[in-house]
Amino acid sequence: LEPSLELGLGQQELGDHRAAVSAFDQALQIMRINYGLFHEAQVPLVESIIFSLMEMQEWEAVDQRFDYLAHLYERLYDTDDPRLETGLQKISSYHVNAFNINLEGRGEYHLRKAANLFKLRLEVAEQTLTEDHPRLDYLHESLELSRAHLYLLSNSYRERVKQAQQANRDALLADLR
Repeated sequence: LEPSLELGLGQQELGDHRAAVSAFDQALQIMRINYGLFHEAQVPLVESIIFSLMEMQEWEAVDQRFDYLAHLYERLYDTDDPRLETGLQKISSYHVNAFNINLEGRGEYHLRKAANLFKLRLEVAEQTLTEDHPRLDYLHESLELSRAHLYLLSNSYRERVKQAQQANRDALLADLR
């Protein structure tokens, strides 16, 4: 385990991110064998893999590793554990940023991921924070905002806009006659 971790970190420092990911993947497999499928020690390792994948702009692989990281957090911590919300915060931030820049043209995908994460984070926060904690307001607002944006991206909304435009056009044409 130790040599694979050191090799991965060394390759990362040299900018050889492909070799770093390979070494980190090997370390991850060794870690799973030694400590079980789900162990806290995997978190920084998966984060290192994600960093290198981002540097290589391998966005689909980044998404997959973030999905695994979310799954890992959910397996490690119950919904009454604030560490779950803290871990999911990093992942939802990535998806919000990816939505904002429409990374790889997959903005809606990232928005859906963020909305699901906000929902889960809110569940955790409601169990672990006081009722007047400002993070609850933030999570409520973030969830509502993501749902509103998802509605704006939906076919239902597009159809309503199309119908409204058609009605406006028809009204203008009727006035011209």
